[in-house]
Amino acid sequence: MQFKFFSIPAASPEPSEGELNKFLRSHRVLNVERHFQTDKDYSIDKGNA
Repeated sequence: MQFKFFSIPAASPEPSEGELNKFLRSHRVLNVERHFQTDKDYSIDKGNA
């Protein structure tokens, strides 16, 4: 199984939204995880390392 990751910036989401929507139109999505990251230097997995 291949993975595709998307990061959509809050300040200028349009280019990334277009890429995500294009991908979603052409692929079956099995699972979606959403994370809101307030600090760009903080990794979601930092606590798990």
